Amino acid sequence: MNGPEHYAEAERLLADVDPIGGYNLTSEQIAALLTVAQVHATLALAAATAGQLAMEVHATTGDASEWDAVSGGAS
Repeated sequence: MNGPEHYAEAERLLADVDPIGGYNLTSEQIAALLTVAQVHATLALAAATAGQLAMEVHATTGDASEWDAVSGGAS
């Protein structure tokens, strides 16, 4: 999953918790959904931060290959 996909998944999970949606979720189910949504939101933020940092590293050193290796893409 990439950053935007993590963000979209966090949004989807949060929509599932919305009490207006008419779902009959237990407090344990709500807590689990919120926990997973938080993980996806955190990963989305980490991906955005790493992407920005990779661009800065590439701009200053001309080499972002380490970021490319861990992010699975070219900068």
